[in-house]
Amino acid sequence: VADSIVTAIGICYDDDINNKELREELYANITLAGGNTLFPGIEERILSELRDKAPTSAKVNIVAQPSEERQFSTWRGGSVIASLVTFGSNSWILKEDYDEYGP
Repeated sequence: VADSIVTAIGICYDDDINNKELREELYANITLAGGNTLFPGIEERILSELRDKAPTSAKVNIVAQPSEERQFSTWRGGSVIASLVTFGSNSWILKEDYDEYGP
């Protein structure tokens, strides 16, 4: 999991923000969501592994809601997004477009 987080943060960029600052902000705001994050010790393990893998300038912080909220948080988030008026045909791209042009 930690390797996936480091990879995802590493490819993030924003033309208007210093990329180093953006990445440090992302490391400082990692959120655990979903039932798989309820395994005993998972938060501590991810935190430890991220601190070993993240740049030394990054202050790694993990935010985790109480377990009763976290179990269904991904479903709730998806349902909120799907119910937004602005969620429509411009909210996604075809796989073929992704393969050709990227995200």
